[in-house]
Amino acid sequence: MYPYFEEDINKIKTNDLDDKFDLDVSLDEDDIFENEILELLLEAISQEDEDIRYFQKLEKMFKNTKDKDMIRKIMLDDKKHFKIFSEIYKSLTGKEPIFEREEVEIEDSLLEEIFDSIEQKLENVEFYRLLLSSFLDIGIRDLIFEIITDEQAHAQKLAQLHNKKQ
Repeated sequence: MYPYFEEDINKIKTNDLDDKFDLDVSLDEDDIFENEILELLLEAISQEDEDIRYFQKLEKMFKNTKDKDMIRKIMLDDKKHFKIFSEIYKSLTGKEPIFEREEVEIEDSLLEEIFDSIEQKLENVEFYRLLLSSFLDIGIRDLIFEIITDEQAHAQKLAQLHNKKQ
């Protein structure tokens, strides 16, 4: 079910992504619009990195194995998203993405953390829609659309978990 079911993100095969889109795009660094797209991609990469670390911490708060597995699957999807956005960035620039890592803290109760993560996933959907509209390449658009649908599914699963915990 999860071909990227790897603990180590570096073990995820990038060849799987190469088959999904073929980029023949080079960006002119003087073009403001193209720089904005790169900034949006870096923001998406940073957000997915933060989500990975957040859900790794959140998973430890659960005692129920089924709930832990659901959180782990969300985290694994976020690893896939990180990899996809990174590959898109590298395809466009020829460089590895460089971004700032912010500390991830979990301070609230479990119920509040679940609610906050639902809100974050829905914010990601809106942001990724903006990113989707920035590309003409069908392959890239398909990959971003897949990420959007994953984020929507995550929000739905987290909402179910939130209702269960109330």
